[in-house]
Amino acid sequence: MKKNWKLILCYVVIFCYIVLGNAMTFNFGNRLPFKISELLSMFLIFFLLIDKKEKLKISTFNFKLLIWLLIGFISLIINTIKFGYSISSSLYGALYGLRIIHLMLLCYLIKDYFKENKIDVKKIFNFIINCYIIVCIIGFIQLIFYPKAYDFYNIFYNIGVYFPNADPHVGRLISTYFDPNYLAACLLIPTAICLIYWNKYNEKKYFIKFLILSITIMLTVSRSGLLGYLIVIFLFTINSFKIEQKKLKIDKKILKLVLCIGIVLVMLFLSGKSRVINRVVNSSSDKSTYYRFDNWQYSLDIIKDNSLIGVGYNLIGTYSDVNLDVIRGESVKYGSDSSLLLIAMTTGMIGFTYFIIMIIKYIIENIKLKKKNSIYSIAILILIPALICCNFNNVLFYTLWMFPMLLIFNILEGEKYEDRDRC
Repeated sequence: MKKNWKLILCYVVIFCYIVLGNAMTFNFGNRLPFKISELLSMFLIFFLLIDKKEKLKISTFNFKLLIWLLIGFISLIINTIKFGYSISSSLYGALYGLRIIHLMLLCYLIKDYFKENKIDVKKIFNFIINCYIIVCIIGFIQLIFYPKAYDFYNIFYNIGVYFPNADPHVGRLISTYFDPNYLAACLLIPTAICLIYWNKYNEKKYFIKFLILSITIMLTVSRSGLLGYLIVIFLFTINSFKIEQKKLKIDKKILKLVLCIGIVLVMLFLSGKSRVINRVVNSSSDKSTYYRFDNWQYSLDIIKDNSLIGVGYNLIGTYSDVNLDVIRGESVKYGSDSSLLLIAMTTGMIGFTYFIIMIIKYIIENIKLKKKNSIYSIAILILIPALICCNFNNVLFYTLWMFPMLLIFNILEGEKYEDRDRC
């Protein structure tokens, strides 16, 4: 019984991060938002650490990510001295790096505790998928009864939820994430798992859940979400091709997949919910397109002036206040729509080069491993679309994307060593 409540708490924390999204975030002090899931995770980390008998063994991926964070921290110190940042600004800049370390430790400990209790990986991934299906169902309810985003926000604002700079979306599915673009990006994670498991186990439930996720992504009316979705489908299709007797053989599942996606798209057109296609076609006249170009230009200007070590992680706003006279919108001034540009801005070419090499090596490693076990394809189907879509939305450093991603990667790394032991 002693272990059971910790196991339940592990599942509760996963549920809260994925299902509650931004709907249970409260502000402490000045710009110090905390999610209910983050507070619960601190208790979980404490309880898992005090009973930990073995020494912590950091995974290879986590270790490499820590090195990149160290580069960012060194950049922060150098720029604090160089530009005269205030101590409070520098501490605030370091805070998000600590949040990433917190997520890394949390995901490692959850993975380890699942392993100690011999919880099957398939069971864990099924739970993750089901959490996202709940998010989809909440999204359908929101879109039907609260098509105007502010009507939905007000439900949570009335109980003290903190969500600044909310966009006035109309007719877009936002669910508990409050942002259709980031929601669509996060839904690519369970979409990838469903496709790989459907191919691996040939169980209809995975295909049904894939269709639910597909419809939800379309209803977010997110262009980057649609792009990521198509990349996931493309990679899955390539991954499913087989060469037998020097002939390319197409799995029947692929034909079924293409047919069902076509049906989903036709249904959306007939229901008048094809706005995502219209937004793609009319991108040249869309205000958000020009906004992104402006954001990218602003990011490139900062990179040009701070190319070696950047301006320090999470210190773009502070750098702008101290060094730039231009007047920008707050969201432009304090960040970048592109995760890759953000990496170059904050850690310079040193940090950017290291980060890209780290990710490419990780993808190549999983391409090799998937030949032994198709489960490693999940990492490929998550990372490659994310690297492309992150240039339109800063998804790589979005907590609600980072948590499931780090948890899945930690689990896959644990499986990697299990597979080696079996060999």
